[in-house]
Amino acid sequence: EMVAHNLGATQLDSENHSAIKADNGQLLPGIYHSTFNAGADLNWRQWLLRMQYQYEDELYYDSANSVWPDAKETVNAQLRWSQQRWSAQLSIDNLLDESYQDYHRFYGPGRAYYLNLAANW
Repeated sequence: EMVAHNLGATQLDSENHSAIKADNGQLLPGIYHSTFNAGADLNWRQWLLRMQYQYEDELYYDSANSVWPDAKETVNAQLRWSQQRWSAQLSIDNLLDESYQDYHRFYGPGRAYYLNLAANW
């Protein structure tokens, strides 16, 4: 049995140096400027359980930084089984089914499930 933890954070400074006065000094649109993630992996024999929390904020829709969405918070989970040449993985993204908007103001898909089976020779 083994537990591994991970933490990560990014603070991006993307000041716009545009000749357009309204945009000059603003942050570039279309990217998250603050991110944080934390997670843990639990390994036990052929099994791996992974939980990951992700927080993203400061996404601007326009170059004047006048419109932005709420922060995006998601929890993702994976359960993987592997033995010799075979593996199976069930992933659940956005486990808590949080609602958020992307850069194009479309809502994210909500909770999403993925099942992967693999055989390697």
